[in-house]
Amino acid sequence: MHTGARQHFNDTFSQEKYQAFLQTVNTEFGEPCTFRVAETPVFIPKTLGKKLLQGVEDISELIAAPNFRQISEAAIPPHLRVPAEDAHTTFLQLDFGVCRDKNGELTPQLIEMQGFPSLYFYQHLLAYAYRKHFDIPEGYNHLFNGIDAPGYRELMRKVIIGDSKPENVILLEIEPEKQNTRIDFWGTQKHLGLKVLCLS
Repeated sequence: MHTGARQHFNDTFSQEKYQAFLQTVNTEFGEPCTFRVAETPVFIPKTLGKKLLQGVEDISELIAAPNFRQISEAAIPPHLRVPAEDAHTTFLQLDFGVCRDKNGELTPQLIEMQGFPSLYFYQHLLAYAYRKHFDIPEGYNHLFNGIDAPGYRELMRKVIIGDSKPENVILLEIEPEKQNTRIDFWGTQKHLGLKVLCLS
């Protein structure tokens, strides 16, 4: 982590601020968070941030290649293939671990890749709550490539709702009220106006 930003955060941290932060997280979407929320954001140094973005771009470029389906065909067992599958996923999450390389520098290592939406509105709420209750230095942002908060919400609306009316779009889940990540369902519902429905 960026040591200067980390030290400043630690010096100005208080349990009262953290409790107020949790109150925001647990009430903003009308659903309390069911998992532990860290007391602090991660302050990523610029050099590591560039490496992370480069890793994302490299993997995205491979997945978006015209021949990706052909070169990855053998990786999917026949009984797991989906008929009429899209050429590419709409959503892509890359989870990286951060390690030290042989020179002692921080470097990202891919841990997991997912092709379905996951916690997009919760993460956005989390960043908002950190900024609201803690002194986050200028220049630190949870969004990349110059996008701002209204632009992020509009991009999510465009991708999820598109040209449809929100009342014609649903978030369908098996027993959504029992899912550990349900706070994001209600955040998506709040920001996009769609409904969360139970499949069962």
